[in-house]
Amino acid sequence: MSPGTKIPILRRFFVPRWGLGAVIGFTLIAPGCATPFQEHRDHIDDLADQGRYGQIVQELESDQARRLYADRDRLLYYLDLGLARFADGDDEGAIGALTTAEAIMDSRFEENAGDVFAKLVLNDTLSAYLGQPYEDIDCNVFKMLAQLEQGVIQGGATVEARRLANKVDLLREQYLTLTNRISGDDRAGGVSLTGAPSVVATAEAGQFIASPLGEFLTAITNMCVGDYPNQAVAARRLRQAIDAQGDLIGAVNPEPFAAIETLRPEDANALAVAFAGPGPRMRALRVGPIPIHDTPIYFELPVLEKPDSETAQVVLVVESEDGTVSESPLHLIEDMARVAQVNHERQLPQIYLRTLLRAAGKSVALTLATQSANRSGKHDGAEIAVLLGGLALLAVTEKADLRCSRLLPGQAYVGLLDLRPGAYRFSYRFLDHRGGLLTETAPVDIEISDRPDGFQTVIEWYWR
Repeated sequence: MSPGTKIPILRRFFVPRWGLGAVIGFTLIAPGCATPFQEHRDHIDDLADQGRYGQIVQELESDQARRLYADRDRLLYYLDLGLARFADGDDEGAIGALTTAEAIMDSRFEENAGDVFAKLVLNDTLSAYLGQPYEDIDCNVFKMLAQLEQGVIQGGATVEARRLANKVDLLREQYLTLTNRISGDDRAGGVSLTGAPSVVATAEAGQFIASPLGEFLTAITNMCVGDYPNQAVAARRLRQAIDAQGDLIGAVNPEPFAAIETLRPEDANALAVAFAGPGPRMRALRVGPIPIHDTPIYFELPVLEKPDSETAQVVLVVESEDGTVSESPLHLIEDMARVAQVNHERQLPQIYLRTLLRAAGKSVALTLATQSANRSGKHDGAEIAVLLGGLALLAVTEKADLRCSRLLPGQAYVGLLDLRPGAYRFSYRFLDHRGGLLTETAPVDIEISDRPDGFQTVIEWYWR
């Protein structure tokens, strides 16, 4: 072969515009190797699926695990640590970790310039993870529950109730603003969003779905401390949350909660709460090709999915000190996984538009570079390196941001009781859709007194 002869493989590197799109699509679809951080997160998933919350706490508290979480992933660490501690019965430890998580999420209202740049130009995963709105809400819900279980109502549960109410007001306002912004946004230069997955279209209503469990707990907390005006407000919000869910969430019957607004401390002195089933999980949905000015666009969107739960009913078994045993079903108050899913879907138009514009800019630039190389007729190693580098940039920077807490439960069931003073033993039976017993929890002993501050809360958590 003479020195002036071109290498055949370089001649074959001529890539037409749509051929480039195919290469980009293949590059984005091709799986990559899991990082140590991803392997760790998958391991946490496996432990959660087995209900091994104590081991999750041990894993997360190890020095090895701490080193895996970069600064931009600190929120994930404290969210999962707080929820694992809560599920494992460590209320004080849960409050500490979730308080740190909440402080990190508060900073999302003051995003720094670097994070804004990363989202607009590079990729959502390169910015600090500041949480999903449902995670922000549930943070206060679980802290309120931990305070109730410890019996710290005034100055404990009441603080979380106030913070929760303020957040819901803020998020409702933000979601309305987001809806107006998306519906009137013309930055895409007239590009239709019809290439988006059908799930994006479900965001048209734009309203934020508040946590029915959070509103219920807020009403009960205010009842316990005699703050009846705010109890009434929370009760009305509970009704609104259940109504707003409609067919989106599932069969939440409002009748068991109709009297919440007028309850008084003498009407209820014990609260039973049961969590069941796996929480929401994020997956990548590949989009493309979307043709924009002869350039095919490929990218991924983060989609939140609701796993199936084996639990369909929870029964509370109460044994009194005289040996009398009574059973009563708890009431489903929130399909937490579905509430999270709906609220995430209502953010998808903004995520879609940002991702589309970002991916389009990169793909157009890469297409122009390829056309320039084709016109020049020169395909030396440097040009090939530039083009391959562009493909690598697309593959790496247009991956969906799949970060979210792995430990939230799927459903929440509640029951209020008015018991005579004395010793009691609570246990929970988790039943499947046919009424078969999945598991029965170990008994928990409580003491009901006639003191005004003697309100008792018993919480159980079953992962299936």
